[in-house]
Amino acid sequence: MLVEAGMVLAANDLTVERGGLPVLRGVSISVRAGEAVALMGGNGSGKSTLVRTLLGLLPHRRGEVHLFGSPLQDFRDWSRIGYVPQRSPALLGGSKVKEVVAAGRLARRRPFRPLSRGDRDAIDHAIALVGLADLVNADITALSGGQQQRVLVARALAGKPDLLVLDEPTSGIDLEQQQVLAGVLAGLLAQGTSLLVVLHEVGPLRRLIDRAVVLSDGRVLHDGPLGDLGQHRSGVGTHQHHDHASQLHDDRDHSTETLLGGAMDP
Repeated sequence: MLVEAGMVLAANDLTVERGGLPVLRGVSISVRAGEAVALMGGNGSGKSTLVRTLLGLLPHRRGEVHLFGSPLQDFRDWSRIGYVPQRSPALLGGSKVKEVVAAGRLARRRPFRPLSRGDRDAIDHAIALVGLADLVNADITALSGGQQQRVLVARALAGKPDLLVLDEPTSGIDLEQQQVLAGVLAGLLAQGTSLLVVLHEVGPLRRLIDRAVVLSDGRVLHDGPLGDLGQHRSGVGTHQHHDHASQLHDDRDHSTETLLGGAMDP
């Protein structure tokens, strides 16, 4: 697979099976440096499965994945990638904001070493970026859904990633919080960070998105500008009953996979 210069993520002909059933069928997707790509589709279309496959958290039966020009199986510089999973109160526990965000430094630290001055500065900077500096010592369970989502974004940003992958970051949060999140992501794009964002609806993030990739039944239905999505609306924001295998296994994965932003070593 020939990877184009400036490509931070490239996958070609990905096929994934879960429980013997096909979930992704010949999917190809790419993200260029500084680009914001929305990954869209109905429930069960395979969005979360694709994200986890791209990050090496799930195996694929066929196809290739390259991260920053390296084949997935050879890639080791996981600090360059920040992962923001779907928000789950069970995963957040009863930790303080600063403790959750500090976990985002794990990919840049040696095990069991105390936080360095650089670590502490990166943590404080990430919290400030998402506008939660006044809540640094708050219990995360006391925060609103939108604030919790921003804590997860800060956790990923603490590793100073070049690519930020967000799985449905606007789900379950009100419009005002979505607009705050859009402002945070706009600032990251201005700094050159690349974004891959899983979305049901674009909402306030519309102005940030350069390109949309729409999945339907585990296949790419559309890859192009948001303005061309009208002809494919049937595959966006709807539930697809024929692909329950993807949803079933995606739900199970939330309780088992390591969900520390940037701290992944598949």
